[in-house]
Amino acid sequence: MLNKTKAMLVIVSIFIVMTIQANDEIQLYSQAGYPYKNLINKAKSVKILFTDSPNEVTCRVDVLLTSEHKTTEKVTISKANFEQAPLVNCLPRKAAKKLLTLAYL
Repeated sequence: MLNKTKAMLVIVSIFIVMTIQANDEIQLYSQAGYPYKNLINKAKSVKILFTDSPNEVTCRVDVLLTSEHKTTEKVTISKANFEQAPLVNCLPRKAAKKLLTLAYL
């Protein structure tokens, strides 16, 4: 009985730690100009979802507009580019313009 309780406690603890780590949010401030700054100001939320490996980052951008929720396609970029300008490198300019247009509709 005691072993089952310990095992259950360990499983619950691991789940809680994984949940906390999965929900971490980091606020970034963009110095990028049009259309990125406008998109950040107009959208309710702009999130960069990413997974990283030693040399590269796979990312996509999740944008919550007034009436829609849009997620861009995944792109793989170098870790250096991601660290320098995450939004600009994860969201191509053409896609950012399209999302900005949708934000004004």
